[in-house]
Amino acid sequence: MVFDDPGKMRQVNTAEQTFGYIERNVKLAAVDHVIPAEVYDSRLRAAAEMRLGAPPVVQAATEKRPLTIRQMAVVLGFGVVVFAGMMLLLVRFG
Repeated sequence: MVFDDPGKMRQVNTAEQTFGYIERNVKLAAVDHVIPAEVYDSRLRAAAEMRLGAPPVVQAATEKRPLTIRQMAVVLGFGVVVFAGMMLLLVRFG
């Protein structure tokens, strides 16, 4: 089951009751005439799948992009600020 939440991701609860999120660019197909009991009960799900036929599974192509120079600079800057702040606190109160 998929829940359409505002934001970049959609909430998903699988038939095995695993909760998670998927990106909005994943193509979904609506399945008519299926109730939640048929999703979560394996016996009823098998009967519903037989009645409907196997729906095609479409999987989004996920590509892992490396961090940009700007993202790395922000992370490095944040680390330096935290380190410097901790050193100042240790020198002052340590």
